[in-house]
Amino acid sequence: MKDSEIMKMMAIFQAAYWRRPLEEPTITLYREMLADLPAAQALTALRDIIRESKWAPTVAEIRERTLAQMPRLPAPSHVPQLSPEQRIGVTEVREAVARMMARWNGRS
Repeated sequence: MKDSEIMKMMAIFQAAYWRRPLEEPTITLYREMLADLPAAQALTALRDIIRESKWAPTVAEIRERTLAQMPRLPAPSHVPQLSPEQRIGVTEVREAVARMMARWNGRS
């Protein structure tokens, strides 16, 4: 998330919960802890929290709500199976890994 997007979030956050300006350490902390989140989902999460909570959200609450909105990997039952052509070499790789692990564990 860009710094300008985080500052927009902080302005909304402040408007919803504080009557006085946020202190710089608080802004810095939220900026650092939310920087890796996608801006659109984080902003949606913050707005949802504001609608539902009378208390200011923690970094963890914003992160949790944001990550809950993001797409997930498919469940294992939905992962396509390898075709016979794709499976060529899988057995050999497994055996090579087992041999290497045995050597590392002193069983060779």
